[in-house]
Amino acid sequence: PSPSAQPEEPSAEISDAYRAELENHWGTEELTQAVSEGILQGLDETTLGLDETTTRAQFVTLLVRALELELVDYSGSFNDVSADSWYASYVQTAYDAGLVSGIGDGAFAPEQAITREEMAKLLEKAVDMGYTFFDTAECYTGVRPDGTTAYNEELVGAALKPYRDKVVIATKCGVRHLGDRLEVDCSPQAIRKAVEGSLRRLQTDHIDLYYQHRMDPNVEPEVVADTMAQLMKEGKVEVTQEETFADIQIDWTGPEEDGEEMDLAQDYD
Repeated sequence: PSPSAQPEEPSAEISDAYRAELENHWGTEELTQAVSEGILQGLDETTLGLDETTTRAQFVTLLVRALELELVDYSGSFNDVSADSWYASYVQTAYDAGLVSGIGDGAFAPEQAITREEMAKLLEKAVDMGYTFFDTAECYTGVRPDGTTAYNEELVGAALKPYRDKVVIATKCGVRHLGDRLEVDCSPQAIRKAVEGSLRRLQTDHIDLYYQHRMDPNVEPEVVADTMAQLMKEGKVEVTQEETFADIQIDWTGPEEDGEEMDLAQDYD
């Protein structure tokens, strides 16, 4: 993507072009939320560029939005950041907050692709600033230049290992992305395999909050709940929670009040 291009302004409505790009992506729900909240903006009116390389300026912009830092005017902290560039205020805000310090000689290299090491360092600085909740998932992956799979959990685990007793880590199971489609598997065997993989990649002996990423129509909720309960008893998981409740409706017929039967229903989304 061209980092010199101004991102689209946040909008409560997501365009049909954006929705088409979001559809069937492995991170559909999270990315849709990020777009609707103005954290993630498009490269232009028709393209989000979800699988494009991220520049240092773009990543810092995402981080400033996600942390909800108050923007400040650019004051010339770097010799290669123009005051009229779309990212100038975001870079200055991140600099003032202690998130970034440039690459030396007064340069920030805004158009340079950001590395995993640099992203990890930014996470470390976020912890130092007081941010303590970090969310990831086993299906948040990419492809390295050599063709191997890169897991976001590995990045999070390496960055947060020195702060493990100070942070809460949430991750998710039950979904894998296979090319242009998602595979949902919440069988006990799949969940156990997933939790072991997440523990290894996160470099931890327990997961603070463990999500079922999607409802699996082939596995009863009680079976999932029982597997999660066993993981909690084994100390591998502290708390569990299903992330998607759209298909769940709790109906309760309560005691009669004033001669009428109370029928309570609550939809969770």
